[in-house]
Amino acid sequence: MDQLKRIDPRDLIMLLQCEPRQLLGRIVQLNRAPRYHNTLNAVVLAAEVTDLRGQRGSGGNEEQSA
Repeated sequence: MDQLKRIDPRDLIMLLQCEPRQLLGRIVQLNRAPRYHNTLNAVVLAAEVTDLRGQRGSGGNEEQSA
């Protein structure tokens, strides 16, 4: 979760709320912004945001019975 710690909380909220198909493009846009200056690993950040979305969607309970 290193990449999640590097981004502004407002940007994280925006990433969590955007459509999944737009996620990587939004991250690339953020990465070009002066505050990040191409320091984000877009692929890792996309994976971390996707994982976080999954945790939020399941209520944070990873052990759900089928």
